[in-house]
Amino acid sequence: MGNPRPTGNPQSPPHASLSWTALRDALPGLARAPSFSSQYGPAVVRSVHLSADARSYAAEACHPSLGDQAVPGRVVLGQFTLRFESEAVALEIPFSHLLIPADQNDLAGGVIFRDARDAGLSIMTPDCEILEHRVFSSNSHLRARVEAISGRKVRHSALFVTVAFFAIALALGISLSWVAHHLVIFAVNRVSPETEKSIGDKYYRETLKYVRVTQDPAMIARLNSLFDQLRPGLPDSNIVVQFHVIESDVPNAASLPGHIFVTRGLFNLLSTPDELEGVLAHEVAHITQKHILRLLVSNKGPAAVIHAVFSDSSSTIGAIAQSSQFVLGRSFSREYEREADAMGWKYLIAADINPRGMIDAFVKFRDVEGNYGSKVDFLSTHPGTDSRIHRLEAWWNKLDKKTGYVDLSLKMQ
Repeated sequence: MGNPRPTGNPQSPPHASLSWTALRDALPGLARAPSFSSQYGPAVVRSVHLSADARSYAAEACHPSLGDQAVPGRVVLGQFTLRFESEAVALEIPFSHLLIPADQNDLAGGVIFRDARDAGLSIMTPDCEILEHRVFSSNSHLRARVEAISGRKVRHSALFVTVAFFAIALALGISLSWVAHHLVIFAVNRVSPETEKSIGDKYYRETLKYVRVTQDPAMIARLNSLFDQLRPGLPDSNIVVQFHVIESDVPNAASLPGHIFVTRGLFNLLSTPDELEGVLAHEVAHITQKHILRLLVSNKGPAAVIHAVFSDSSSTIGAIAQSSQFVLGRSFSREYEREADAMGWKYLIAADINPRGMIDAFVKFRDVEGNYGSKVDFLSTHPGTDSRIHRLEAWWNKLDKKTGYVDLSLKMQ
């Protein structure tokens, strides 16, 4: 490498520094390098005439003898050397001594070159296209270095692309799920009350094939009385619901459009009107939120959803119901169950009924899990009993009103 030759002015011109502080910290030994003069003579600079006949790349040079700041200039690749030129200094590194540090994490900030003869000298260019110059492909020593760094860049880029792809796919999936969810709701909300009732009646008749339903006058009257207390809190106080008692000792409750079923075992398990009211509010919420209709449409896939949205929803969903079988007690999704809990809770508060009864009912259902196991349909179709109780308890703790609700025991007399 040629020695820098002195001129009249030893001062380096002012310039805008790249991130040399970070680069010096990242490259081992750079800050501890020997002085520039130890290899090349006095650390002096001179004015030079910049080459105009070769492809050059913006660059900066850094060496302890050049001061704390990098010297701006440009890099020119010759036949045998990498040459750095500026208004203040001209340096050359023979390709036989040129190093391209492999500890560069990526090429986002540019390419760093060093001299094997002086660890204190570094030249950095932000133009990564310099690595595509023919001298790097024709020199086997340099080609190996470039391939190592470029390969790392490709791997980093591939990782970034992979992560970005999955992030976009996740965001797209969430967006499509949100759109589908609201399209289904839009479709079922257009179904006429008559069509919804006919669907509920159809599934009620099918239910009679599998369970023994009785019309116990005393129990039906009690359920109707409780429902009348709940009506003021419902979005439609004129909603019509028929109650049915299933002859089973297993505590259970279920609903269809226009129909609510309770077992005799439910009456035996729940001892207070508030507890029964809590279960009724939950089942009524399944009806008001049209969970059966939403389930029917969703299970038929996107085509059915689109058809229901852009055609006569009543006839489309009615046709779906006619071609589908529904078994009472079929599992709802956790989304539907959480929604029924939330809406039922709101209905109770709006009707001035103590919502604590819903919590107490769930606690009793949880306590009988060991006695009935999988036979407890209410538990199998309403998963996560403990988590739901904790969620309800959190709502209860946020309520300002803990007492002063309607005394349902007096209403039941």
